[in-house]
Amino acid sequence: MSDISSINSSSGLRVRRVSVDPSNVNLSGAEEVRGRGGARTSDRVELSRAAKYLSQLRAEPEQRTDLINRVRAEIESGTYLSDDKLDQAADQLLDDINLEF
Repeated sequence: MSDISSINSSSGLRVRRVSVDPSNVNLSGAEEVRGRGGARTSDRVELSRAAKYLSQLRAEPEQRTDLINRVRAEIESGTYLSDDKLDQAADQLLDDINLEF
């Protein structure tokens, strides 16, 4: 395995983060390529369900400051938590992660 600890900014390499949209990834088959010595090899990428979910979370719109400010005010005044709100939040969370009980 290669040691990548020797890579630094003075090496002239530019490193940047890229994101992958799992809905655009073809997971149906691997593309065949020629490896060393002409041997046929294939590369394959599999994204876990958790990775797909995290990608969806990252794709969500940025935080809405108006909603955040309203919730903060309700928390400070002591009116935010109620059984109805907790039930609604739990139901929404289960819907978001596609679990059914």
